[in-house]
Amino acid sequence: MQAIQIQLLKLLEAVIKLEHETIVQKGADSAQREPQKAVSSTITSILSQSPTRPKPITSTGGSNSKYVHNLTVSQQPMFLSAILNALQSESLKHLHKNWTELVTSSLNCYSPDALSHIVVSIMHQLCENIDNIAKQSGTVQKSDYCISQLEALTVICHYCLLDNNQQQVSLSHLFNPQNSSLT
Repeated sequence: MQAIQIQLLKLLEAVIKLEHETIVQKGADSAQREPQKAVSSTITSILSQSPTRPKPITSTGGSNSKYVHNLTVSQQPMFLSAILNALQSESLKHLHKNWTELVTSSLNCYSPDALSHIVVSIMHQLCENIDNIAKQSGTVQKSDYCISQLEALTVICHYCLLDNNQQQVSLSHLFNPQNSSLT
């Protein structure tokens, strides 16, 4: 089951990046004008929710479990809700690094409307996760977990502090030296 979820997260990342590239190639201004007018009330309602405590995803339905036409994947209410629910879950702690990699590797693909909401929500949850781990007695596994959560926080902070309008590459390569050749 874990391998399937990891592959699904990689697929979701590819879909987000493909969607971003098609919007860029179409021309973001012309492609986004009409849909943005049609869904502005939907985005407003999403952003008015608490960024750190979205409504949970339920199988019986709810505003966070439905696809909203004309919104990108990153603007979908279920996108942020799924990420936060996964990061809040103790039973999925072994997959938190995969969830944070999804977020950090696609930071440059999020729409400006969704970016700040996603970043604030996820950073808050990552800080809560680190705080919860710090309150427990230490083991090597817990320190590895804290390091992966701190790494995600660092990548998100660096992305937000740099001029992200001109940045078109993920910063995760800076923290994974075996995949890049920094000279």
